[in-house]
Amino acid sequence: MGRLHHRTAIGSTYFVTTKAAQSIAVFQVQEIAEIVIAKLLHYRMAGAYLLHEFVLMPNHLHLLLTPRDTTSLERAMQLIKGGSSHEIH
Repeated sequence: MGRLHHRTAIGSTYFVTTKAAQSIAVFQVQEIAEIVIAKLLHYRMAGAYLLHEFVLMPNHLHLLLTPRDTTSLERAMQLIKGGSSHEIH
């Protein structure tokens, strides 16, 4: 299956849903949920994006965010997902 391509524009706000690997309910583990939330807030404070809302469900995450002019939507998601998974191991 090929990679999905989405239209993006600077200054736009996006609703994003991302699932845990194999849809495992990994976010039910408090320590893992705290890591994901900490990463969301860390990169928001670092200025990578405006984080309007988020909902962390047992096996997926919903985000409403606006990437900054210097950050693409793809890069914002890479920071969140990569930073979280690296810390979780």
